[in-house]
Amino acid sequence: MEHISVGLSLLCSLGAAISLMLAIYYFAKNSHKQGTAFSLLMFLCVVLAYVPKLDSIKGGFLDAKFNRTLNQANDIIARLSKMAVTNARVSYTSLAWGNRLGTPYAKDKQAILDEVDQQLADLNVSATERRALSRTFVNLIGVDLSSIYSATIGQVVQEKIRQAGERTTKHPGPEAQAAYEKAIAASEAWQKDLNKNNLVETFNMSEHLLIPTALLDEREQVLTQKFANAIMTAFAESEKTGGYSSAAATLVDDYNSNFDVVAARRAREIFGSTFPQDK
Repeated sequence: MEHISVGLSLLCSLGAAISLMLAIYYFAKNSHKQGTAFSLLMFLCVVLAYVPKLDSIKGGFLDAKFNRTLNQANDIIARLSKMAVTNARVSYTSLAWGNRLGTPYAKDKQAILDEVDQQLADLNVSATERRALSRTFVNLIGVDLSSIYSATIGQVVQEKIRQAGERTTKHPGPEAQAAYEKAIAASEAWQKDLNKNNLVETFNMSEHLLIPTALLDEREQVLTQKFANAIMTAFAESEKTGGYSSAAATLVDDYNSNFDVVAARRAREIFGSTFPQDK
């Protein structure tokens, strides 16, 4: 078919050339009727000579356009496929842990969330929109971190109350009893202030990092502030990334291994001499 098309183009080109010469010849002899006829024949030959080429050009354009569309479609399908895999992984993970006592490690959950975030980015979802979507999840990370803070500092508070109670036994009297009751009241007030706002939607980390100054000496207050700063930094980094920061994941995974035991250990590591050596 291609050879026939080429042959027809050559034949029509030859016909156009001959028609042109004859048209010039007849016009030169003032035979306008014959000259016009050969001029029209020349035009017809030119059209017939270039029609196959126009088809080829048109076909090439359509092919290129089709190929671009096909590539775009394949790209979209590939992205949707990745999203399907990510969503399946989330579903399987949720189902796998739904009936178990423990939970996945924070680092493992964040690995999945990173994939979800990347898929949203591939679909041109802006960083602002992605952060808005992850807001509740990030606030829950904050809840976990604030629980770590309150449990760890709570160990110190309980130790201070224990020591105050011990003094009422060793040195009974109104002064020791008043100090003991004051310590209990200060602990209750601290716990109440920590729990003023427990709504996830309006979570504010600074409201959950209060220092029980009435119970702690100057050294202990400095150490508490340092620990609070570390918690705040871990949460601030989580807000920026829209998920667990490295520091937040490490803290959550460490405490989730055995929350109360880890809280007691960390309190003793941080506050040292506040606790008796035999504890």
